[in-house]
Amino acid sequence: MKFGIFVLLGALSFIPGTVKAQEMVEIGTISKVVSNEPTTWSMSGFEMIHLTKSNGRDTPVMRTLRFDARTVEILDRVQSPPLRPQDIKVMKVGKNTCVIVRRYVLAEVTAQDASAEGMSQTALANKWASSVRRVFPQIAPLPSRFGV
Repeated sequence: MKFGIFVLLGALSFIPGTVKAQEMVEIGTISKVVSNEPTTWSMSGFEMIHLTKSNGRDTPVMRTLRFDARTVEILDRVQSPPLRPQDIKVMKVGKNTCVIVRRYVLAEVTAQDASAEGMSQTALANKWASSVRRVFPQIAPLPSRFGV
């Protein structure tokens, strides 16, 4: 009987588990900002991402507002275990290269962004991710020490 249980458990270990793809967190509607001026996305006094180009209908300022909204949602979802720099990665999603926090998309680097900075999408995404890796673990909420 015990041998049968071990065989069953062993067989179950070969069945692949479900893998979650990168997720785009739900955020509300971003207000229209008409200015096409370049801007820098900053948080808690740390500058992270400099944007000069619009992305479809989103101006650079609207894109930073989108990053803010995604940050609130992402940091709320990744509190435990505490966020570490290695939780922030660069990954190709569709035609854009993205900055991913655990499994959530924070920012998309477009070809226009890369050409404006004079580098490849991957190189620019790595630059953005490096800035986010430095800042997010410092500003992320920590789980309660009291278990509540």
